[in-house]
Amino acid sequence: VQTRGRILGYVEAHPGIHFSALRDALGLANGVTAHHLHQLEKVGEAISWQDGRRRRYAVSGVDPKRLHELQHPVTGMQRAILEILSDSGTLGITTTELGVKLEASRQLMAYHLGQLTEREFIAKDGRGRKATWSLSENGVGQLSVVRESALA
Repeated sequence: VQTRGRILGYVEAHPGIHFSALRDALGLANGVTAHHLHQLEKVGEAISWQDGRRRRYAVSGVDPKRLHELQHPVTGMQRAILEILSDSGTLGITTTELGVKLEASRQLMAYHLGQLTEREFIAKDGRGRKATWSLSENGVGQLSVVRESALA
């Protein structure tokens, strides 16, 4: 029970941690870690999801918005878009200009701009080819979080 409490406390402090990082941080064996995580999920105290080849964990009471951010992190391309929009300031930049700067297809740009718009990190001004994109307040905040985590 003490081990389970340690695991739960660590997962709460590090939401989105993956199995091996948790195991190593607490100095536990694979089987012990797997057993206690399974028990915590079974009683509804922890949740997990697949992230590529890794399984990530969080406490079940994690804020749904935070959980969505953990499950759908800002990708490298999305970070690059946020950086370019940050540099463009209030003038904004068109989808075409973004695509040229990032050497990305129109379809790829549409996908990532859609993802960033859905999370309210960017805003669109105007319509069609003349429309410009700029950072929203949420985007400015997210960019500073992404920059800080890159420095850590």
